[in-house]
Amino acid sequence: MDNKVFDKGQCIYCGQQRILGQDMGSQDAANKEATMTCNCEAGRKARRQAKECQIISGMFPELPEVTVDFLLQMADMIREEQLYSGTSVKVAPNVTAKFKLKDGSVVVTRSEKMEHQSSI
Repeated sequence: MDNKVFDKGQCIYCGQQRILGQDMGSQDAANKEATMTCNCEAGRKARRQAKECQIISGMFPELPEVTVDFLLQMADMIREEQLYSGTSVKVAPNVTAKFKLKDGSVVVTRSEKMEHQSSI
């Protein structure tokens, strides 16, 4: 029986070895954890993207993954000033994602249009 412990990982971007302090269950999981804790530029970018994905997925839970990926790309484009701050996109009926750049951070707002109409 093989009781291998996966408590060391390697950043997939820079190759830096990291001691993780706990068994990650597999070498792939250990490498992913090492990447997400690495201080290299690509590792920091990967952490930021993972956090942004979590935030946008939480704000728009009804959207499919492809639409969330599109919103993440928009956030990157606004950060890099390829799109204007104040850009908005309709992502579902009566739901809009609004983006603005403030102090180097992209602010994402969920806006819902609620209409109440009755026929009498």
